[in-house]
Amino acid sequence: MRLSLKTTLAAALLAGTSIVAAGQARAEEYTLVAIHSLTGGLAFLGVPATNAMKQAVDEFNAKKALGPNNSMKLIVYDNASSSQETITLYNKAALQDKALLILGPSDSTRCAVIGPMLNDLKVPDLTACQSDAALPTSPYLFKSTTNPVGAIRPLGEYAVQKLGLKRVAAVFLRDNDGQIGNARAFLEPVTKAGATVVGQEGVLSTDTDYSAVATKLAAQKPDGIYIGANAEQAANIVMQLRTAGLTTTKIFGSSSLGEDYIKTGGKAVENTYMTLDYNPSSTKPMNVAFAAEYKKRFKIDAENWAALGYSNIQVAVDAIKKAQPNVNRESLKKVMETQKGVSVVIGGGTWNQTATRVPEYGIGVFMIKDGKITPAS
Repeated sequence: MRLSLKTTLAAALLAGTSIVAAGQARAEEYTLVAIHSLTGGLAFLGVPATNAMKQAVDEFNAKKALGPNNSMKLIVYDNASSSQETITLYNKAALQDKALLILGPSDSTRCAVIGPMLNDLKVPDLTACQSDAALPTSPYLFKSTTNPVGAIRPLGEYAVQKLGLKRVAAVFLRDNDGQIGNARAFLEPVTKAGATVVGQEGVLSTDTDYSAVATKLAAQKPDGIYIGANAEQAANIVMQLRTAGLTTTKIFGSSSLGEDYIKTGGKAVENTYMTLDYNPSSTKPMNVAFAAEYKKRFKIDAENWAALGYSNIQVAVDAIKKAQPNVNRESLKKVMETQKGVSVVIGGGTWNQTATRVPEYGIGVFMIKDGKITPAS
């Protein structure tokens, strides 16, 4: 049977359409690179965060959340809590790994370093650092967490409104912009409510002896002290404050005070109050499922930094889905500028981007009671 020219052309066009359709349906693997502190002084942040990221990527890939033919690849690097290593790894992630999105770093000091780099690398970055000071340095820099005002001000308000504090003090790392901002955010509502600030003491992240600071503050007899330091260091400060005589003074701090703080400080850190991004007592189905799988995989309970890591992937997945079908660094950046209604395990369960790139999701006040973190009454 002889085919007419018209029939032949129609067949060719149909074949061409099939080829195009096949091309459109080709598998896409989106590369995410996490750069966090897995060793060094900030490993207590980076290890649980990246563990939870691995969990989340596995779960979303299994669910085919990005489409039947698409998946994510997660590469994890350790910056060893070093600014120089962070710079090296960001270049590698962007130029060699061709990362669609970088997740990191763990802290505000390293965050300040990578801001200007992103303008040259032109790759979006989602960081869990608390300070928002680096945001103006690059439109490619995004935060998954709120800033010191959003995270710590509720704690200062709680201290005066719920606990009735009258004399407060603060000890904070003077070489860490995030911790300085946190201390200021705590003291602002305290002083506004009429309480007296009886002392503000800056220490270095390398210090280990706080006896002089403790003795000085003990003489002022504060009824509350804000501790702006990371977990183990904060616990050591509190223990030396207790030894100096401040045995009943209430202690306050940020989400940096987690399981390592409790392990190091023991009974000395009982009744510490803090704000957290994540409620470990949440009974929401998504949170329960996340915590159960995390415990199964890593043999420890999920805590604040694990929840932040998991939520970072939730935000990334939402952004990639909204950027489809033409997903690239620029289209992803554009989506991330206006993301709303992302389901996350932190806060109240819904994450919203704002015009300032400081997201909103809800912060709660918690306390340490009988060695456990529990919602404050």
